[in-house]
Amino acid sequence: MMDPNLILFLILAICMFGGFISLFIFLGKRAEKQEIDLFKKLSQKLGFSYCESDTINLENKIAPLGSDFAKSPVNPLKQMVYGIEGENSIYLFNRDAPPVGSAKHGVSPSWSVCLIEVGQSFGFEAVIFHRGFSAGFSKLKEYKMALEKLREVEVDKPEFAKPQPNRFGITLIGDKYILKTDDLTKCQKAVERGMIDIFLKHRQNFKVMGINMMMAVHIKDNLLAVYTDHPSVSLSKVEQFEHLYLFAKEIKEILT
Repeated sequence: MMDPNLILFLILAICMFGGFISLFIFLGKRAEKQEIDLFKKLSQKLGFSYCESDTINLENKIAPLGSDFAKSPVNPLKQMVYGIEGENSIYLFNRDAPPVGSAKHGVSPSWSVCLIEVGQSFGFEAVIFHRGFSAGFSKLKEYKMALEKLREVEVDKPEFAKPQPNRFGITLIGDKYILKTDDLTKCQKAVERGMIDIFLKHRQNFKVMGINMMMAVHIKDNLLAVYTDHPSVSLSKVEQFEHLYLFAKEIKEILT
C-alpha cells in the first residue's frame, strides 16, 4: 500500500504543476490582450487602421530587408497598425521570434517597428545598429548575417561611434553604434543632411523598465524601418510608438 504522505506529496505536486500551467496561460492571454489594446489605441490616436492578423501581406513586404525582424523563420505577424500619409504607407507593429540559445541562458528576440514604404527606391542600402557587448546581444548575431556584405562607414561623432560610459560610469569595449552601407557616396550625403543627428536625437526617447533601448535604422529599396534592437524587450506604450513614428518620418524626410 502506498505511503499516505507520498500520495499527499504527489497530489500537491500535481496541483502546483497545474497551477503553474494555468498561471502561464493566464499571463500569456493578458499580455496578448494588452498588446491588442495598445495597437487599437495607437490606431485611434494616429487615425490609422488596426489589423489583428497579416491581412495586408506585410510579411512578404518586409522580406527583402533580410535581417532582424524581417528574417525568417520567425513567428507570424499579429497585431499591427497601418495607414497612408501622402504617397507613403506606414506600418507599426511588434515582432517576436522563437527563443535563441539554451533554456537557461537564451533570449526571446523582440522588435518594435515603424516601417515606411515610399513610392520609389531610396537608391542605396544603409543600416545603423548597436554592436552589443552582452551575451543577449551576441545571441542576436544570426539575425544580422545579411548585413555582412555592407561596408562600415566612419562617423565623426564621439557619442555615436565611440564607447560611452553607462549609468555606473563604466565603458564597455564594443558598446557603440555602427553605420554600414552598400553605397558610400549616397550614404555620406544622407549623413551630411543630418541622418546621424536625427538618430542621436531620437534614440533617447525609448526606455522600458528603466532600460535605455538600443535602436536601429534600415534603409533598403523603397523601405525605411526604424526599430528597437534590444534582446527580449519591445515597446508597450502608445507614446513610445508615436515617438518611433516621428523618428522614422524625420529620417525619411532627409532621404527624399
